[in-house]
Amino acid sequence: MTEFVNYAHRGASAYAPENTFAAFYLGWQMGANGIETDIQCTRDGVPVLFHDSDMKRITGTAARICDLTYDELTAYDVGSYKGEQFRGERVPSLEEFLHHFACKGLQLALEIKQRNIEDAIAPLIRKYCIPEEVVVTSFQWDSLLAFRRKMPEIRTGWLSRNESEELVAAMKSAGIWQYCPNASTWTDGWHQRFREAGFSIRPWGVKDESLMARMLEMGVDGMTVNFPDKLEAARKTCHDAPKL
Repeated sequence: MTEFVNYAHRGASAYAPENTFAAFYLGWQMGANGIETDIQCTRDGVPVLFHDSDMKRITGTAARICDLTYDELTAYDVGSYKGEQFRGERVPSLEEFLHHFACKGLQLALEIKQRNIEDAIAPLIRKYCIPEEVVVTSFQWDSLLAFRRKMPEIRTGWLSRNESEELVAAMKSAGIWQYCPNASTWTDGWHQRFREAGFSIRPWGVKDESLMARMLEMGVDGMTVNFPDKLEAARKTCHDAPKL
């Protein structure tokens, strides 16, 4: 059985500004053995770590990532919305992130947020990552398949909100390794079905501790959480509980 992975979702984003070095390092310090982040490209083709297509939620401005150059993007403060102590945090590039974190023995979950960026990200993954320590995911089926064609040696995961037998068959045919369901709608029946099909299972959207506990009871392979400290504590409690 593979090791359970506690993925800090955009870093420890419950406590620090998402997708920043402050959040990534805090998640690691809290005991996460994995980090999840989002990739898209700037206007001049630099892969960067940012979730939304524009900066409205984080900075109050409507500028889109794809319309900004890397230099323009990194001029924005993306930390102070979470507190004055984070003022000055910048959007990291994928290369900066991999340079710092791909060497730490962490599992990395890299989500493709933008189409047609596989040519920009594949060389960086090849340069910095150990294949067994990275999974590339997406909600965009065509992007995931394009990346598989580019780097078949790297594991891939499908992020989804809906399960079906057709999806199971399509994933097996495409060689996708991991299924990432919405935790709030994930059922025991589908868990067993995807298990039988041989997929690793890592839920997302784990919004609170009760949902986190239910996913642990199901026996998932990992979780993407904003509060990796709470997941680590829950896992230790389960491990230390007496066996009846």
